[in-house]
Amino acid sequence: MTNAVLHAQTLIDLRFSLGRRYLLIAVRDGSYEIPRVREATPLDPAAPRGLFLVAQFAKRWGTVPAEGGKVVWASLRR
Repeated sequence: MTNAVLHAQTLIDLRFSLGRRYLLIAVRDGSYEIPRVREATPLDPAAPRGLFLVAQFAKRWGTVPAEGGKVVWASLRR
């Protein structure tokens, strides 16, 4: 969510879907730029680590194009 606010600077749609085994979180924004994971820099607390954390904790995650932008999603075990 923070990445969408800081980088896309467009309207944002946040959705949660709870299934039996997983929580799906999806963030839609108006940017076509594909997000990329950056390695966390331990010496710089302000370094970007949003997608790094998503990749560490999510069972799966990804991005898909959407009309007017993209959706970044992650599934977490319940």
